[in-house]
Amino acid sequence: MFQQAVADRLPRQDTIGVHLSGGLDCSSVAIVAAELLRSAGRAPPHAFAWQPRPDDTETCSGSEGRTWREYSEQEYAIIDAAADAAQLSVEYCPLTKEDCLENWVRDETLGPAGSGAYGEWPVQRRAQELGVTTILSGFGGDEVASFNGRGYVAGL
Repeated sequence: MFQQAVADRLPRQDTIGVHLSGGLDCSSVAIVAAELLRSAGRAPPHAFAWQPRPDDTETCSGSEGRTWREYSEQEYAIIDAAADAAQLSVEYCPLTKEDCLENWVRDETLGPAGSGAYGEWPVQRRAQELGVTTILSGFGGDEVASFNGRGYVAGL
């Protein structure tokens, strides 16, 4: 059923992108989308991650001087494993200081829709540069049943 759900969301002519994170949701969508596209003789999807590049040596605030890779080793390990399984190379598109400043002066009532997903801005810019017209994501998939305690369904 999951495979069919991903297949149903693959437009026939579009250049496809996928989110790739250390979560089960995005990783599952990325792997299945890559398999489906390859089996149809199409190019694999472009994979995008919100995290800084794994070789970024900048230290992470509040992480006792650890780099992003050291701070989020498990996240990067899962991204690496999913990318290997799907035979994808990952485009790391981290949020920048300029993105944050732009957000503070942005009037979100003017759009674009969903502009509150700040980590997505760099991904969308890079996807546009690559001609990606559709991005599949598992973002938020775990929130349906578990979320983090604030969700109505979790309370049920």
